[in-house]
Order: sequence, then structure tokens, then C-alpha cells
Amino acid sequence: MAHEISVVNGVAEAAFAEKPAWHGLGTLVDNLMTPAQALDAAHLRWTVEKRPIYIKAGEAFNEVPDKVATFRQDTNEYLGTVGADWVPVQNEEQANFIAALVGSGAVVECVGALRQGKRTFWTVKAPGDVVIGGQDVVSKYLVVCNGHDGSLAFRAFWSPTRVVCANTLRAALGGNLQDSVALFHRSKVSDHLADARRTLGLADAYYNKLGEEFTRMLDRVLSDAEFRIYVEEVIPETAKEGGPTKMEAAARERITKNYFETGRGREMAGRTAWGAYNAVAEYLSHQKEYSTRERQFEQIVLGGNGVGEAQQRAFKLAAALSA
Repeated sequence: MAHEISVVNGVAEAAFAEKPAWHGLGTLVDNLMTPAQALDAAHLRWTVEKRPIYIKAGEAFNEVPDKVATFRQDTNEYLGTVGADWVPVQNEEQANFIAALVGSGAVVECVGALRQGKRTFWTVKAPGDVVIGGQDVVSKYLVVCNGHDGSLAFRAFWSPTRVVCANTLRAALGGNLQDSVALFHRSKVSDHLADARRTLGLADAYYNKLGEEFTRMLDRVLSDAEFRIYVEEVIPETAKEGGPTKMEAAARERITKNYFETGRGREMAGRTAWGAYNAVAEYLSHQKEYSTRERQFEQIVLGGNGVGEAQQRAFKLAAALSA
């Protein structure tokens, strides 16, 4: 499977703490990193600049009034085309934002650039865990993503991950318990730090509520019939008349196998709504086919190609069963 990690002059622009990534690229660091250390380890101290775009008209070149191009200053790599009022979020600004947002208690596990610098990503481990049923551990991660090509807002969001199998557990609780912020490249991100702190500062309340939901799921035993209805609702049929497609049928079969036979941590989750939810999460995190590992990361975390909808649907249905 290919990778999309940015490689410049033979150097991969990524860093990973304590264990290497599957592709073996990037700097392996012995310890968890501060944002500033991560920035250096991943070779990300380069900047992005905007340059005018010109259209040839006869012998003349006319500047496009409302569009500009983004380039890396160090390599002159073209990254994308954006509006003239677009403001870059430089890599160093991202590191400073993370440090100011989470303080000294959080550490960076991985950071990197994709597609020659078009996008950047960070995963930051926050202090504390959520423990379900006394033994099933869910860790708190802050994920930060940014697009230097105009394709992605600067985003920071909480991403609970089940430790036993590294499943990403997407769970939007709604109400005032927001789990994310998105800043749309119209001003400096530092101008929005206070708002981001207010939103993501609800993390304790968010994870307390999430822990309560997960515990209720663990307490709710499912009959075989209830589980099969749950899977059918999580992976709905595309064509009602013709029944499920081969892809849908394979997904349902894999989820069912995770639940009854082979799912990691199955002995802790049991035949419960918590077990059903994690069977779906394991399929989406580890068994569904993606074109690259980086696309896998993007689709699971950012929710592309219907993956986010399936994750949220799985959570909401399991929570409804447990209410």
C-alpha cells in the first residue's frame, strides 16, 4: 500500500514517538514530544506564501484579481489555488496554537506533512483516560489538521481511541458538548485561541458524558436478532429492491465476525451494545480497504467517503439501544 508522506530531498517530513509508522518513513523519537520538538523532528519549519496568478492575453499577462497560488518558500512547490483573502496557517503557528491550547500536560505522538506539503496533521495525547467497565481503556487525543492548498480548514478536534485495538471512536454528543473547532483561513489562528479554548475546554465534560454513554452500552446486552438489525441499520442497503451489494454484504459479514469471534477486546465488550459499536469501529479502522494509509487516516478521522457517517450512525444507534 502506498503512502503520501511528503519527502523532500530524500527526507520524510514526519515524526513518530516511540514506535515507527508502517511505512518506516519519518523520524523516530524515543519520547513523546512537545509541539516545538515535533516541528523540528518532522522537518516542518518551512513556510507558505501566496503569489499572484497571471493569465496570458495576447502578448500581455493580466493578473487574476480574486485568486492567488500558494507555494512552499523552501522548495517553490506549488500547493494550490485559493482566494485572495485566504490566510495561511504556518506550521510554526500550528505548533504554537497546540501548545497554547493544551498546555504542558499534552504531548505529540505523531506529526507530518502529506502530498509535498499540501496538508499537515498532528495527533496529541491529552492527560487522563476513560475506563469502561473497569478495564476497557479509551484514550483522549486531540487531532489537528490543516490544508495549505485551500482544501481543508484548520481543524482541531477530540478523537477518543480505544487502546486495546486503536479503534477511533467517533461520537458527537451534541448540545453544548462540542468536540471540534474549524477556522477558515480568514485571520490569524491566534486570534481565535480564546474561542477554541472555550469549545475544546469542555473536554472534561465531553469525556465524562462519553464515559457515561459507553458504560450504558456495556450494560446493554443484545440478542442476536437485535445485533443483526443494528448491523443492517449501520450499513444500509444502497438498492432496496436488489438487496445489499457485495461490498455491503462483506462489511456486514466482517462486523458480525468481529462481534462474535475475532474482534480485539471482544472479551471485555461482550455481546453488548458496546461490543457492537466496537465491532463496527474495528472494521472501519482496520479492515475496510483504503487506497493509502494516509487516506485511511483522513477518512476515519475526517469522515470522508461516508466513513464518518457510518461511525456516527453506529454510535447513535448503540446509544439509542442503551437509553
